[in-house]
Amino acid sequence: MSGASPRAAAPPPPRRPPPPCGS
Repeated sequence: MSGASPRAAAPPPPRRPPPPCGS
């Protein structure tokens, strides 16, 4: 393990919009 992990360096995934209310 050399250097920082690609996951730690990569930004967090975009949050998905909440599900429609009253489905």
